[in-house]
Amino acid sequence: MTGLERRKAALAANRKDPGEARLSHQGYRWLHRGLAPLCSACVLKDHCDDYSDAEGVTCPLIEEAHQQLVTQLVALEHIDPVTDRPLVDEYVRSLLFVRLIDLWASHAGLFVLSKQPKTGQQLVDVQPVFKVRYTVAAHAKRLAEALQLTPASRKGIEQQAGGLTAAIVALDAQQQEEQDGQGDTQKVAS
Repeated sequence: MTGLERRKAALAANRKDPGEARLSHQGYRWLHRGLAPLCSACVLKDHCDDYSDAEGVTCPLIEEAHQQLVTQLVALEHIDPVTDRPLVDEYVRSLLFVRLIDLWASHAGLFVLSKQPKTGQQLVDVQPVFKVRYTVAAHAKRLAEALQLTPASRKGIEQQAGGLTAAIVALDAQQQEEQDGQGDTQKVAS
């Protein structure tokens, strides 16, 4: 039997029906491909108001949060909507990955039983995804510094541009007024 035949046989023997796959965090799907987690495989589906059991439906909460955060960050005065957009997308994707893993761990647990390779003895270990989570969180921090979103970098901008904080406060106030106006319109319509 050739190596290719052995690999194909191993794939066929270990292939599982996607419907039988265990529930997971689906963080790698989001982080590497930018695809929101599937509702059908979400560990939080029993607690989610937006859950849909239709085939192929992805998490609307992640998609909406991604869109809102990107829009808000690109609206900042010091962010260039064209040249900084890839960094903003990567930053937001990293933040949401960390949030996905944290939510998943709150239901699945922080620890897993594993076997020591040489002795076969069972050990309690941290979930393997946490190594990636901490690396991604550090990467998000570096991106935040590059995008000048951290307090220290904003202080430098304020000294250079004179008052970024005022611009951010004004943007927040404008968004709050828009939300309040929408709330009043909805009350009148009711």
